[in-house]
Amino acid sequence: MKRRWSSLILQSVLVTLSMLACQALAAPTIWTGRMITFVRPADVDGTLTANQDCITANVCLARLAIKRLFNGRTESSYAKNVSPAGTEWAFAGLNGNSPSSGAINASNHGNLIFTDFGNALENAVGDNIIGTPGVLHLIADDIYLDIVFTAWGEGTVDNEAGPGNFAYLRSTPALPVPASSPWTLALLGLLLMSSAAAVARRRATRR
Repeated sequence: MKRRWSSLILQSVLVTLSMLACQALAAPTIWTGRMITFVRPADVDGTLTANQDCITANVCLARLAIKRLFNGRTESSYAKNVSPAGTEWAFAGLNGNSPSSGAINASNHGNLIFTDFGNALENAVGDNIIGTPGVLHLIADDIYLDIVFTAWGEGTVDNEAGPGNFAYLRSTPALPVPASSPWTLALLGLLLMSSAAAVARRRATRR
């Protein structure tokens, strides 16, 4: 009977761990760490990784002499209604989102309307982008982060000439992982269960 009870406890712990694993895999990641600055200077080669912001292995934000951002990992230039591929954006007061900057943050992503970069800025990038709080979603990584542009160099479309510079502040991963995370609690529970089972076995042996 005691062995059966220990087996049931172990099965229960394993089921709990499996459920926590599924939840961890399904839940998006919110970057709430410190804000860092990325600056892409004017008149540099936007196709070089050194002049791109490689946020993850799947997304490097880049720009050529003119036009808009593209993903240097998967694209060689900007494509309308698509670029940067693998991303979606939301900005305060645009595309149906609240004008309140307090509502535009990564933690509130579930209440925001996301679309591609150009449409998120209502196709008036130069007019709308500077100083407007935004949220960037890295789709493949399922990461949400805060972003606000501080510079955007405009070029002349007719002759394909322009500085191509841009700069922004964006959030980073929050570190360290809180001690009260589900994984920590599950591991603690497993250790306690194992300890209790060991005590029960020793008592049974003494009898």
